[in-house]
Amino acid sequence: GDQCEADAETGVYACVSDCPSARDCGALCCSLGSKCEDGVCPLPDLSIDEDYLVNSAEVVQRTFVEGSCSLEEGCIDALGDRKLLRFSLRTPNTGGGDLFLGDPTGNDLFQYSPCHDHYHFKGYAEYRLLDENGNELALGHKQAFCLLDYDPLEGTATDPQYDCSYQGISKGWSDIYESSLPCQWVDITDVPAGNYQLHIRLNYEHTLAEESFDNNEAFIPIVVEPDSCPNGCRPDDAVCCGDVDTCGWAGDGS
Repeated sequence: GDQCEADAETGVYACVSDCPSARDCGALCCSLGSKCEDGVCPLPDLSIDEDYLVNSAEVVQRTFVEGSCSLEEGCIDALGDRKLLRFSLRTPNTGGGDLFLGDPTGNDLFQYSPCHDHYHFKGYAEYRLLDENGNELALGHKQAFCLLDYDPLEGTATDPQYDCSYQGISKGWSDIYESSLPCQWVDITDVPAGNYQLHIRLNYEHTLAEESFDNNEAFIPIVVEPDSCPNGCRPDDAVCCGDVDTCGWAGDGS
C-alpha cells in the first residue's frame, strides 16, 4: 500500500507507492538523505568547518593540457596556465541520523566520472568568489562529491560504514575533500588582486532532508595578492634561486 513521505525541503507529507527498501520504514518512507532506524527516520545535519577551510586555503599556479578532466568537468575556464584558489572542505554531520545515499549505481542523483572511475553526487557543494558588493567574479563551480565517512567527530565510537561504492556520512562523522583533490578549487586566473569572499553552499537545492538548512553556507574572507611574477613563474632551480640572481630571473620579472 501507499506510504507517507515528507518532502526533503518543505517537510510536507505525501503518499508514495515506490519507496526504496533502504528508506522503507513501515507506514513511513524516509525522506531522501535519511534512512529508517527503529521505526523512525532521524535526519542528518550538515555544516561547513570554516576553520578547517581557512587554514587550508592557498593560491597556486597549475598548467592544464589537452585531455584534462578538469576542463571537461567545468573546474577551469581554459587550458594552459591557471591560477587556482585551493581549499579543503570538511563537512561534519552533527544530526541525529546518518546522511544516507547508498549504492550510486543507476541512481539519477549520481554522475559517473570516467576520469576518476567512480560516482559523484551532483548536488552537494557550490563554490563562488564574490567581490565586496556580492558580485560573482569567478566561475560558480558546482563540485560533485563522493560522500563517505572520512573523519570521526570527537567522542564518536562508531566504525565508518560509507565509502564511494555505498555513499553517505554517518552521524558523528565528517566527509573531507582535501585541497589536493582534482577540482577542489575556484579558478581565479582573471581575478585582479583585492579582497573577496568565498561563498560556499552545501546541499544547495535542498535535495536531501536535514534537521536544518540554516548552517549550510559560509562566507570566507579571501585576499588575492598582486602577482609577484608578471612574466610568469619559473620552476624551482637550486642554482638560479640561490642568494645571488645567477640567471637573472628576479631582474626580468619572473
